[in-house]
Parts: sequence; structure tokens; C-alpha cells
Amino acid sequence: MLTGFSTLLLTIIAGTFGFSLLKQSELKKEAEKDVRKINNFASKVTKLHNTVQKNVELTTNYVKAAEKLVNQVAEKTSKLDPLIEKVEKKGKEAAESVSEIRQIREEIERANESLGTLSASGPTVYSGPLTAGSLSDYLGGGGGGANVESAQGTINDYLSGRKNR
Repeated sequence: MLTGFSTLLLTIIAGTFGFSLLKQSELKKEAEKDVRKINNFASKVTKLHNTVQKNVELTTNYVKAAEKLVNQVAEKTSKLDPLIEKVEKKGKEAAESVSEIRQIREEIERANESLGTLSASGPTVYSGPLTAGSLSDYLGGGGGGANVESAQGTINDYLSGRKNR
């Protein structure tokens, strides 16, 4: 039979074994908690990786769209260069036309001033009532009569340059 010492020894061994089983159970629970934490962290990392991958794809698409826009702008700009040259040429032509118009206007103003001076200072050519007879007399029809056909013919001759005064 067992003596008191052997019982004590068996109790100590059983207690130690039981304690180690208890300790293993606690370690197992802690390990399971750590595994859950690692799995949660891995899940978050996977989600983050997927998000980053989607963002990279979106960024790539944006870059492609931006490159396309840059190419379109370059194409449109290259089409603008000839138009700009045409506008510049037309602008120069318009400036030359404006300059010519100003010169013509100045010549007209000088001619008007000359006419104004001429009529203001020149002799009064005829100041009487204008009738066919008086016009005929003035233009050289003479005779004092009111010959309308003669006056009309003389006026026509004068206007066409066939008769000089």
C-alpha cells in the first residue's frame, strides 16, 4: 500500500501535471487570441492591399485620360498656329487698309478745305434766278430766249466735256 510519503509524492506529481495542463490550456487560449488578432490584422492588410490596387488602377486610368487630353490639346494647338498666322496677316492687311483709308480721308478733307476756300474767295459766277433761259445765257447759248432744248443740249455738252467754257 501506499505510504504517506508516496501519496504525497503522487499528489505532488499529479498536481504538477494538473498545473502544467492548466498552464497549457491558458497558453492555448492566449495563442488562439493571438491567432485571431493575426487573422484580423491579415484581413485588414488584405483589404488595404485591395484598396491600394484599385487606387493604382484608377490612377493609371486617370494618367491615360490625362495623356489623351494632352495629346488632344497639342493637336488643337498645332491647328491654331496656322490660324494665328492668318489672323496676324489679316490684321496687318487691315492695319494697312486703315492707313490707306485715313490717307484718303485726309485727301478728301484737304480737297473739301480747298473747295471751301475756293468757293468762299472765288468770284460769283451767277447769282440770278435759275431758269432755262438764264442757264442757257450763262453757258453761252446767248440770245436771251428761253430755248429749253438748246439749254438742255448745252448742259449735256458741258457735262460730257464736249464744250469747254
